[in-house]
Formats: sequence, structure tokens, C-alpha cells
Amino acid sequence: MIYKYFILINGNKRGRLYNDICSAFKNSGSVYEFNIDGQVILALGKKIAKKITTVQTILEHCDNALNKFRNLTDGLINRSIDPADSIGDMYIVFEDYIKNVTGQNSFDNALRNLGKNLLLHPIQVKLIENLKAYRGDVWGSAHAGNSPKPTEKEALWYLDMILSQFEYIKRKTK
Repeated sequence: MIYKYFILINGNKRGRLYNDICSAFKNSGSVYEFNIDGQVILALGKKIAKKITTVQTILEHCDNALNKFRNLTDGLINRSIDPADSIGDMYIVFEDYIKNVTGQNSFDNALRNLGKNLLLHPIQVKLIENLKAYRGDVWGSAHAGNSPKPTEKEALWYLDMILSQFEYIKRKTK
């Protein structure tokens, strides 16, 4: 790991090296960044980081979903979980939230309830169904889907889409 060599460098050189490595990641368009501890982590934009914090607040009343959400976002960022697994976990958390909001025992009933009560536009319902279909189509730990195994870029895209759904539904159900 770069970290053990990073510590051996004096402070001034370490600062320049850190800046150079960070610039290299950023300028290459990488989905990774080099943190101050010398670890390569998944880079989150400020918008996604803010959305994660918002969704953690939204999930405060859903203990199991909150714990699973924290584990998956932490695991995705520090690269300790596979992106394909994070996609499945994200949707499970989302399903738990929807069922909790509507008081329904199944996701399909919960989504139907949100659509029927005019809280979600039919196109919004279709979008959520398509996000579920994407989860089921990609290769993951539970199944060998029809699409290739998702990369970190796809996992970040999916995370962003799911986080947006949380925020939208929270606004609609206030």
C-alpha cells in the first residue's frame, strides 16, 4: 500500500506528493481519489455526499435500513464491497423505506399506493420500476444478470438515482 511509503516522506515532500496524486486522480477523470491517510477511495461529488447525509436523516426512523445504508455507502466509498453488491443493497434499503412510508408489506403494494394516492406521477412510478429492473438485470452476488457486472461508475450513478428518489418521496409525503 502506498500509505506505508507515504509516512516515511518528510512533511513538505509529503504535501507536494499528496497534491500531485490528488491532481492525477482528478485530471484523469477517475472515480477514485487519494485521501490524506494514503488510501485510494471512491470519489464522491459534493452533491452526492450531501444527498447521503440527507438520506441518513430521512432514514433515522428506519433502524435496519439506516444501518444497511451506512454500511453500503461506507463500503462503496472505501471500496470494501463490490459495486454489484452495493446496487442490490441500495435497492433493498429503498424498498424498506417505501414500505415504511406507506405502511405496506410489499414493495409493489407500496409503490402502487404512492401512485394511487397521486403522490407520484405515473412516469415517476415507471422510473422507480426501471431502477428495480436495472438492479435485477445487472450481474450481482444474488444472480448472474443479463448485463455486465457494474463498475464503480455505474454504482455511483445508481446511488445518485436512488438518493434522488428518497429526497423526492420525502418531499411528496411531508
